[in-house]
Amino acid sequence: NAEYGVDIWAVGMLVHEMMRGRTPFALFTDPRAVLEAIDTTGVPSIKKKRLSAPARAFVDACLQANPLQRPSAAALISHPWFESTPPDGSGIVELLREYRTPADPSVAPASTTGMGCIVQ
Repeated sequence: NAEYGVDIWAVGMLVHEMMRGRTPFALFTDPRAVLEAIDTTGVPSIKKKRLSAPARAFVDACLQANPLQRPSAAALISHPWFESTPPDGSGIVELLREYRTPADPSVAPASTTGMGCIVQ
């Protein structure tokens, strides 16, 4: 249903940010520039090699430009990424902790005061 497409987009952006440790548009200071970037190039895919293909597919499905091409909430609940996660959510929490401590020192962690999220 297209009327819920914005909610699915929001889920995709939230998961995308959680997986990367920062918003994909952290370098932008003007919200209009963010909207223009989304309109012209879309949201960058998550390319971390350690991130599973089902996790990347989940985010990519949520961030389809056309709301009619985004999955429904019911379809997302049965997505393979959720199917492979323990019911208590512990797998997702551990994955997020792993990504919040980057091995590469050139990757700046998200700020607690700026854009980005921190999972502890």
